[in-house]
Amino acid sequence: GQGAALINKRTLSMCEEQKKDGVQIYAITFGGGAGSGAKSTFKNCATNPDTHYFHAPDAAQLKNVFKAIGRSLAQLSISS
Repeated sequence: GQGAALINKRTLSMCEEQKKDGVQIYAITFGGGAGSGAKSTFKNCATNPDTHYFHAPDAAQLKNVFKAIGRSLAQLSISS
């Protein structure tokens, strides 16, 4: 509804401001309840939708997502 659209708009605005400041944003949606609107918002919020956005349909996959983010952050730290 309109409430969700307003929240999504505010979220994306906040994400854009953070990205302008160089903040790396990883975004995760979880479970079967994450609808296409939420997934789209989180994907667009992420620094890079292909490398910083993840959907984890279950707890096992969520664990894998956090491992992948950890590896990515470790590589970033090493290369910096």
